[in-house]
Amino acid sequence: MTIDTADPPNVDVTGTFDGYTVKDIFGEPGYAYIATTNDSKEVVILDISQVPFQEIGYYDAPGSSDALAVYVSGNRGYVTQGRELRVFDLTQTTGARPQLGTIRASPFQLPFMTALFTDVVVVGNYAFCSLYNDWYEMTIINVSNPASMSITAVP
Repeated sequence: MTIDTADPPNVDVTGTFDGYTVKDIFGEPGYAYIATTNDSKEVVILDISQVPFQEIGYYDAPGSSDALAVYVSGNRGYVTQGRELRVFDLTQTTGARPQLGTIRASPFQLPFMTALFTDVVVVGNYAFCSLYNDWYEMTIINVSNPASMSITAVP
């Protein structure tokens, strides 16, 4: 879609892509990243620089939980999958993308609770994640080193 700055804004559909049940979309110039329910491609990377859009890469997260949210910052992709926030490599956008790290939702989890990450936004070295079914509704995670992420705050 393209949206201009008119008041009210004009919206045009520039292209479509079928084949996946989509939970979330993140876009940047030339690319779209879709969080899917596909167990072998939780994130699908699309080249949207021309129509028809082309699938060019993907990230296959461990396990069978669906991706719930996706975010891209620099050369890293972030995807929420159940109780996990996973980081994957985007130094290239083609083919299978490797995982760089993962962290579990809440260190304060009780056995009867099933906390889920529901959304993620990354600013600098921090991921701000919303939680569902946990003592806390949000957590802040230091993602400066994806192989060793840490929860820094649960406001």
